[in-house]
Amino acid sequence: MVMEEIVYQREATPNQKWTNRAFQLQQEGKLVATLRIGESAEVFVQGLCPRCNKTFQTVISREITAVDHQHLGVGESTVGASPRYERQAVVCSASPAKGAPSDAMGCGACFSVFAKVQETR
Repeated sequence: MVMEEIVYQREATPNQKWTNRAFQLQQEGKLVATLRIGESAEVFVQGLCPRCNKTFQTVISREITAVDHQHLGVGESTVGASPRYERQAVVCSASPAKGAPSDAMGCGACFSVFAKVQETR
């Protein structure tokens, strides 16, 4: 079987084709996403990219630390109110694909995953 070489293509918003494939990979246990809510809120994603099929891992902060004089982020009102899964946009961060800019990671695919919520408080 000949593997097709993936060329870098940066996507700014989640691509439905890759989101559908990511969902399939999550069902197969080949892509895992977890939203950990405690003192901070972070999404941990690891597994296969739905576009390039390379293994990657990334951590995405889900907090807004401050806006003007008000502080936002993970507060008491968010604990317990979260659904079991939350949708999160992800960009592939595997090894760079062919034609990628020198500062780029992965193949550039943008897709959504469904992160399982884990409250750690």
